[in-house]
Amino acid sequence: AFVDPSILQWHQWIRAFLGKPELLILERPMRSLPKDWFPRLSRALSELRAGGSAALWMTNRHDMDQVRAAMPSRVFEVDGNQLRAVDVGGKP
Repeated sequence: AFVDPSILQWHQWIRAFLGKPELLILERPMRSLPKDWFPRLSRALSELRAGGSAALWMTNRHDMDQVRAAMPSRVFEVDGNQLRAVDVGGKP
């Protein structure tokens, strides 16, 4: 209850990357963290994916620049109650 949200978020990253996960599910992983921490997350994701793991990153539309910088294989957005594929550049 007395721990800063950014510290809690950082520890969630640590817990998620422990071992060799086959699938990493990230829900707004940069919430509560300064933007200059993004390269750390991006590097860790790249290493994980290079080892054969997959990552699912769920976020708001305003975080799409970070998602694109992580070089995703695919990007989807919710359109009503369906998923719609968009290209990596964010255009349908």
